Amino acid sequence: MGFPLALKFKQAVRVAVLIACASVLVVAQEADWLAGFDAYAHKDYEKALGILRPLASNGDGRSQMALGFIYLKGEGVPKNAVEAVKWIRLAAEQGLAIAQGTLGAAYGGGDGVPQDYATALKWHRLAAKQGHVQSMFDLGVMYDNGWGVPKDSTQAAVYFRMGAEGGDATSQYNLGTMLESGRAVPQSFVEAAKWYRKAAEQGLDLAQWNLGLMYSGGKGMPADFQEAAKWYEAAAKQGHVDAQCRMGTAYEHGLGVPENPTEAVKWYRLSSEQGSLWGQYRLGLMYMEGKGTAKNEELGDSLVLRAAEKGLSDAQSDMGSSLQHTDPKAALVWFRKASIQGNTSSMVAIGHMYDEGRGTPKDFVKAAEWFLKAAEAGDIYGEASLAHAYMDGKGVQKSYLQAYVWLILAKADAPSRGMANIYEKSAQECEKHLKPTQISEGQRRAAEMWAKRKKWDPVHPEGPSVIEKVQKAETK
Repeated sequence: MGFPLALKFKQAVRVAVLIACASVLVVAQEADWLAGFDAYAHKDYEKALGILRPLASNGDGRSQMALGFIYLKGEGVPKNAVEAVKWIRLAAEQGLAIAQGTLGAAYGGGDGVPQDYATALKWHRLAAKQGHVQSMFDLGVMYDNGWGVPKDSTQAAVYFRMGAEGGDATSQYNLGTMLESGRAVPQSFVEAAKWYRKAAEQGLDLAQWNLGLMYSGGKGMPADFQEAAKWYEAAAKQGHVDAQCRMGTAYEHGLGVPENPTEAVKWYRLSSEQGSLWGQYRLGLMYMEGKGTAKNEELGDSLVLRAAEKGLSDAQSDMGSSLQHTDPKAALVWFRKASIQGNTSSMVAIGHMYDEGRGTPKDFVKAAEWFLKAAEAGDIYGEASLAHAYMDGKGVQKSYLQAYVWLILAKADAPSRGMANIYEKSAQECEKHLKPTQISEGQRRAAEMWAKRKKWDPVHPEGPSVIEKVQKAETK
């Protein structure tokens, strides 16, 4: 986990000159140095080089470091990573922490020097001892991946925490992911959200995205769709493709923002242009329905088909649905492709096609098997279809107890009170055929199965929490 060292090296290029120069101005007021820095700041690179090069040649560490970054960025000179590392090394050998850290990143990524993790570790450790937070992060990455050291995620977490406490956004983000998952550290959603927030407030899009997810799912804080949308949008504006998709969904359905189909189309289009299959698929549906844009069924169909052909299971499932009455065999092909990826609605559809003999010979046993696959994955329609198969003895041995278990789960999964009432009535019908001890046993089994699922769905946060629903069901 974490960013590649080469990426950190490139990130350092964009900021290191100004950071380095600003950090030494307090103790270095020489007229030549100031003149060189002023020329560089005003992008007069020819003048800056004319001043800094002699200073660097005479052993001034600040000028050596600045000259190294000038070569690295190709400002006033052709880009030359080898020449850049030569000057950065001279500065690092004089003890400048930022030069040591950048040299470590160069060795870690093989930029201007042969890749050498052992040497990278050496320079990063020297820089980290002086408080260089980017080196703390890079050390965490190296320990987390086992680059030049035995893999040790616990030690990685130590370095990420050091960098996080020092204000490094990427360290804060990585520490947050470890705290959220409980990897190598005690799990804590509250602590994870705290570190995501610190990184998000510094503008890190990955942290903004994760913080949005935490708000959507109520992890570490009360669920708040408006706050979630705020952070999704911050990430989306930086080009985070998943956040762009999420903003499309938010505006399409009014989740945390006013419903606005036109805005939804904008965000779906932006994500689609970045290669998002989900964005492409949703944009296609918007064209097909004429939502937020002029209706264009032909364009919409082509976008959905393209997403399906590239492997998006939701698009494949939609293709199956559109063909199941006109070309059931082709529909079955699409449903199977989607089901391989875990698309539960396609599993249910295949079950019904076997049950009705559409596109394939009737086979109640296979129908029940597909309903079971969907039900075990938590699909409400799979649960209900399997329950009715048990009630009717179609493809399975008739069992009101088994039907009762799946109807309890279907009721808990129901997205509306109306649907919950339908499954409740079916469950009550089953109760007529069960003894009190069997009813208690069915409720116990349903509660146990639900607990194993550990349901939490940040993607579909609409309406009351499914967790609240099942807790109510388990106490009845």
